[in-house]
Amino acid sequence: MTLAFIVASVIAGILFFLWLSGRDRLNESEAKIRQLTSQVETQQVRTMSTVSTSQTRLTPELVNDVIRNNGFIPLPSNDSEWIPFKWQGEVFFVSTNSLPGIQFYKGFSYKDDDNQDILKKAAEMTMDELWYGRITFSEEDDVMAFRVFAVEKSVEHFTETFMDYMKMLENMVDCHRHFYKQLLHEKETFRMNEGRLSEPNKKHTAVS
Repeated sequence: MTLAFIVASVIAGILFFLWLSGRDRLNESEAKIRQLTSQVETQQVRTMSTVSTSQTRLTPELVNDVIRNNGFIPLPSNDSEWIPFKWQGEVFFVSTNSLPGIQFYKGFSYKDDDNQDILKKAAEMTMDELWYGRITFSEEDDVMAFRVFAVEKSVEHFTETFMDYMKMLENMVDCHRHFYKQLLHEKETFRMNEGRLSEPNKKHTAVS
């Protein structure tokens, strides 16, 4: 039943943030959403009928409590709309400014990467593979951002599903890393083969 709620929340989150940001990608997501909806609709109805009406409504202040309830300590920050915390030595963020819409965020600097074209191609491949997230690039500060969206209304349910969203975000990072290494290997192999093909031509020119 938890899985049905998570899928439904992620679907609602994607639709919410597509509408909120004005991004014109709704048609692209609709086919995948219809497919998932048909699989979880019955489970969702049954689960929602058993949800207690006494659950605590999620507020920006209570997002901190959800983070703590999952064993993390929110880090000091001057930005009240984004709460930073550490997991496995890395800093992650959870948004509080668009409740019940929630955004999980992890950013990486790509300023020193010489293969930015491969980074962006791997991002496209990742989003095709994992429908629930988005990868964006900021040219202003050279940050590649991984994002997972959801809609959560209660403290109790968000506490239960928090780590599931975190694992989704981790899966996106791992998937992107896989495609990046694959494309980089293909690029290097192509260069090596191209070099071998050019060597006979150089020898022929020298002899003639």
